[in-house]
Order: sequence, then C-alpha cells, then structure tokens
Amino acid sequence: MNSGSPGQSGLTLVVYAALILAILAGSVIVITQQPATAVISIIPPPPTPTPSPITVYVSGAVGQPGVFVLPTTSRVEDAIRAAGGTAANADLNRVNLAAPVRDGDQVHVPVAGEPDLVLATPSGGERVAINSATLEALDALPGIGPALAQRIVEYRSLNGGIADLDELGDIEGFGAALLETLAPLIRFD
Repeated sequence: MNSGSPGQSGLTLVVYAALILAILAGSVIVITQQPATAVISIIPPPPTPTPSPITVYVSGAVGQPGVFVLPTTSRVEDAIRAAGGTAANADLNRVNLAAPVRDGDQVHVPVAGEPDLVLATPSGGERVAINSATLEALDALPGIGPALAQRIVEYRSLNGGIADLDELGDIEGFGAALLETLAPLIRFD
C-alpha cells in the first residue's frame, strides 16, 4: 500500500521543515526586534516657598492688646481685628488701617485725645538696609555713631555683607542691648 510516491513524502517533509524554520526565524526576529523598554521619569516641580507668618504686637485702644501671629500679607486692620477690634474710645483717624504690617511691628491704636506717642519699636517707615546704607544713614541709627558706622561699612566690604543680627553682633562694639534696639530699625537685604 503505497499512499504516495517517495518523492512526494520527502517533499512534504521539506515543506514542513521549511515552515518550522520560517516560524522559528520569525519568532527570533520578533523577539530581537522589540523596541527597548521606555523609562518614564516623573520629576515633581520644586516646592514653592511658603512665606512664614509674622508676629505683631498690638497695643492701645483695642479689645485685647497682645502679640499676634498673622499671615505675611496682613494689614494694620487685620492686626487690630486679631486683637479683638477697637475699643469704643479708639481714634482711628490717626491709624492707617490699610498699611501693611511686617514681622516685629507694633501697631498702636491711640485713645481719642491721647497725645501722639513715640513708640520704642516704631511701625511703618523704612528700615535701614544695613548692607547698602551710607555712613550717614548708619550714623543716624540710635547707639551707632560714626565709629560703629565705619566698622559696619568695613565689615560688609570685607565679608560681602551682613546676613543677620547675629553676624552684626560679631562686629566689635555691638552688645546685646544695642542689637535689641536696632532689630526693629534695620533690615539685611
């Protein structure tokens, strides 16, 4: 019983072998030609600096005089509100409610008829920029005088500026009491 010629079965075998080889070669090509795995990196944006709250002292004709912590963008009106609002005898005509407050400011609400006060820690006005002020501006600060003003100028020239109150204290002639007096009057930018 001959189901086919010997040449035909050999040909079938060759076709099957070629088909298997083609499948294997195709598989190898597909496997080796796959694109490289993409690496995805998620880089978060840098954090946004959040301004620190400020501390303000509110005195005078207010509900509860005291020290209050407020947002950086606060105004005098916000400080008075934090102190319980104004007393009935407050003279708001002498207070600029729209003025911004800074860290360490004192907000004083005068009583009607009270004479103007000179505060030990004045609010408003410009603080003296210790790193760019002239000799004259430095000399005008309480307790400085011409000799200390000159030392400040020399120190900032040699050291590239003064970073803070502690560094100012490194200059000869500055004691704790003088630094405390100057703190609300100067800035270091």
